[in-house]
Amino acid sequence: MRGLIIKDALTLKSTWKNLIVMLIGSLLISYALANYTLAIITVPMALLTSGMNTFQTDEFYNTLSYSLSGPYSRVKMISARYLYTLIMAVVSFFIGAIIFTLINFIMNPIADALN
Repeated sequence: MRGLIIKDALTLKSTWKNLIVMLIGSLLISYALANYTLAIITVPMALLTSGMNTFQTDEFYNTLSYSLSGPYSRVKMISARYLYTLIMAVVSFFIGAIIFTLINFIMNPIADALN
């Protein structure tokens, strides 16, 4: 089952540049609008939708032939997808928290908080 999760995670390898462009673009738009909600939500939402993208890219990455070559039952394949989605939800939560903390630290420095 670990191989199926790693295979799903490798689909992010081809989209990491898009995630960085989305983060920079959302930061610029958020800075222009003075509302940083877009910057905090964009990358975590893109990571959460990567779980759905794995179903769409099965045909492109020949997932059927890969899964038939291993001793994977249908239950293990579906549970690996759910586990991957759960992992992406946790990772996206932490990335959103890190982005929120960084934006909050940059916009409200500690020196201002002490005054």
